[in-house]
Amino acid sequence: MKPYADITDPRVVKALAHPVRAQVLAMLGDRVASPNELSRELGVALGSVSYHVRRLVSLGFLELVRKTPRRGAIEHYYTAIHRP
Repeated sequence: MKPYADITDPRVVKALAHPVRAQVLAMLGDRVASPNELSRELGVALGSVSYHVRRLVSLGFLELVRKTPRRGAIEHYYTAIHRP
């Protein structure tokens, strides 16, 4: 994971604007995890974690690593590609 150079970039500000996003970035800095796993570890609702993961993907801080079928659904696994 490479550091993000410009801390004044609006994308960095948005990425760190919510504590759940900051925690997700920290947790995915050196590993791969799904929103479901992150939700259990953080004690935050899955819908909320999924929303913040999608925001971090759209801002370019996380990337999808793999998809795994789970009981009729698909579990997505992410890792961080930038560290603010």
